[in-house]
Amino acid sequence: MTETIKDKLRKFAPVQIGKHTESLTTEENAIVEKLVDACRQLESVFWKQCWSGSLALRERLSKKKSDRDKLHYVMINAGPFERVRENRPFVGKTPKPLGAGFYPEDLTKKQFENYVTRNPDVKEAFMSPFTVIRREGKKLVAVPYHVAYAEHVEPAAALLREAAGMTRNPSLTKYLNSRAAGLLSDDYFQSDCDWIDLQGTPIDVVIGPYEVYEDHLLSIKATYEGVVMVTDQTESRKLDVYVSHLEQMEQNLPIPERYKSRQKGLAAPMTVVNDLYRSGDIRHGYQAVAFSLPNDPKVHELKGAKKVMHKNFMDARLEKVIVPLASRLLDRGQLELVTPQGYFDFVVLHEISHTLGPRQIRVNGSATTVNEALKECYPAIEEAKADVCSLHTLPYLIQQGVLPAAMEHQYPASYLGGLFRSVRFGTAEAHGKAEMMIFNFLVEAGGVRCDPRAKRFVIDEARFKQGIEKLAGRLLTIEAEGDYAGARAMLDGLGVLRKDLGGPLSALKRIPIDFEPFFAWAD
Repeated sequence: MTETIKDKLRKFAPVQIGKHTESLTTEENAIVEKLVDACRQLESVFWKQCWSGSLALRERLSKKKSDRDKLHYVMINAGPFERVRENRPFVGKTPKPLGAGFYPEDLTKKQFENYVTRNPDVKEAFMSPFTVIRREGKKLVAVPYHVAYAEHVEPAAALLREAAGMTRNPSLTKYLNSRAAGLLSDDYFQSDCDWIDLQGTPIDVVIGPYEVYEDHLLSIKATYEGVVMVTDQTESRKLDVYVSHLEQMEQNLPIPERYKSRQKGLAAPMTVVNDLYRSGDIRHGYQAVAFSLPNDPKVHELKGAKKVMHKNFMDARLEKVIVPLASRLLDRGQLELVTPQGYFDFVVLHEISHTLGPRQIRVNGSATTVNEALKECYPAIEEAKADVCSLHTLPYLIQQGVLPAAMEHQYPASYLGGLFRSVRFGTAEAHGKAEMMIFNFLVEAGGVRCDPRAKRFVIDEARFKQGIEKLAGRLLTIEAEGDYAGARAMLDGLGVLRKDLGGPLSALKRIPIDFEPFFAWAD
């Protein structure tokens, strides 16, 4: 039976996101309004980055009432390609270019690499996360983001400066001004550091190009996003204990000593927030409930990274998706082990784990980064690494008395409940592919098995723990050695939806895949 657009829309449960500004002053509310307007400027940039024809399609569909549902689904996906189904087109039949809107649509990965090899002087600009590649006759040229997207970036920077002039908090003033400068220069190092140092204000904002998931050609070009947040000070203080164990977590990783980071004294601020508004990459398709930023290895070496937990989005995911899925797929005797705290702790450690393990590496004697070495394999491998390192670290923190012993049984079940959700996004999405790889590995290791009569999955906790340790060691070694061939082999062999999971999932089409946020601040 053919799936209609209305069927596709039912996959996303609508959730109203409130203003959450009761604790803010009149001045702070006015600053938030400026920041929301700045983030809105980047929405159109993201659509251009996804595909060159996205904005024209949105405009065309908006003119006919009969296209209202189709337009709605285009708005969810930021274009005509279905993010939860390997980017298959649902308007027209043109496949999505691997290079999205970052490169000429007919440019292949081999052609790009050959061009850089023949013209070594362009390598830095071409490999920059903040340039688009265009043709000028027979030549390829790199256009800086702040030039290519000046129409939207310049107003966003101006709004940040206006907000900076309204706040009395010195660290927020410094960050907003340096981030405005970064938007106009594509140099984000200083503002990334200033963001990590942000303190004494309930207002937080992330705005700029970060993730490379949209670039399926080379996984190097970053997409713009914006998210305005208000910090939950009480919940954030509860996370301070993790910071004091950051170096011990690194040393506990199941890899040889030579691969472990020796950086000491890194900052690792962790905050719990409620989101007020989202735009760009973070708004469409997969709704992130946490992130660890910035992604720049140079900032990691100097400052570490900041982990942000989006409480209102996490609550929505649990209610609308994870609990309903687990109630249908997990062994009834283990259902009670899927808990909000179990899921929250896993997410916290997932974000911390993005900054554990190797970042700056050497391959064949040359200095490089894990991102560059693993190319298009990097997003899925890195997400899988963060998952398994989180699951490996949680029992260690219980042993150290950081977490209560009663939680140990809740982590595998809470994680598996979340995994059931992520794999429904398919292999085109980095998190979905990562979760498929982990699930298949755990099945082969005996950590998860299917009860064919009950059509439910059962966790063998001992084998689950052994499988996680083994997989963590393998993924960390791939990153430490920049082993592209090993990464490609793992993803090709394990990053697929097999019948043992695909069959049960296909029977749960009435359960939403994710939720669609509607923001009181802007929508």
